Amino acid sequence: MIRLTLLEDTIGKELERLQQMAGATELARTALMIARVIRKAGDDAFAVSGAPYAPWAPRKNGAGEHRLLQLSGALRKSLVARAVGSGATVTSDRPYARAHQFGNDPYTIRAKTKRGLFWPGAKHPVASVRHPGQVARPFLPLDQSGTVNDVVQDKIYKAILRRVDSLRKARLSELDPT
Repeated sequence: MIRLTLLEDTIGKELERLQQMAGATELARTALMIARVIRKAGDDAFAVSGAPYAPWAPRKNGAGEHRLLQLSGALRKSLVARAVGSGATVTSDRPYARAHQFGNDPYTIRAKTKRGLFWPGAKHPVASVRHPGQVARPFLPLDQSGTVNDVVQDKIYKAILRRVDSLRKARLSELDPT
């Protein structure tokens, strides 16, 4: 499972202004809006096999008819945006999501039965194979530390400004109902 969170302190001043103007419900709505912006950036990355913030490395041998990370579409479909308190979370329940987002080091795959590992084209079953690891193909606009990419951070910031402006206008219309 991959779980990346955008915390309140990354937006700072504008979220504080929003918090002063609105209650917990509005903060939860804003958190969900932030999560949806991040999830949309992920969806956009799948649409073009990478994103401007992190173009995906091509396949080593050029094999495969499907687009990168889209054999079944399960990873793309698994991205879920949620508001958790006053924070935003984008999650995937796919066990391989983390490996695709951040890559992984070489590792050994061992057979679970005495029959060994076998695949079409192999000369004989083997007890284990060494996987070369996987290059990162980030689909969410976040780095290893969870920091949001500047382009997406700017979209979030502008969305929060629009939300603050909308609340300010609503407050003014409540004060002056004419």
